[in-house]
Amino acid sequence: CVFMDVLMPGVDGFEACRRIKARRGALPVVMLTSKSSPFDRVRGKIAGCDTYLTKPVDIVQLRDALGRHIALPPVREPAPGPRPARFTLNAPSTANH
Repeated sequence: CVFMDVLMPGVDGFEACRRIKARRGALPVVMLTSKSSPFDRVRGKIAGCDTYLTKPVDIVQLRDALGRHIALPPVREPAPGPRPARFTLNAPSTANH
């Protein structure tokens, strides 16, 4: 799944979407942009975008778009029992400070 804005340097999102769809038609494209006019929405649809979201994005709409375009694994509850220790790679040691 590709998330992109309409306003980008060089090639705009509409043209980028057309290029993606020409090469990989099955790849979903989600426009996430501040361009909220009905005209821009139609341009997105003509370009082949699968979902057109406007900023500020509504979290429910974003979740719905992700659910339609990405197969998410089911949420699993952690197994009961002791939790593994947490650590951060390359974290400075505080043992000698």
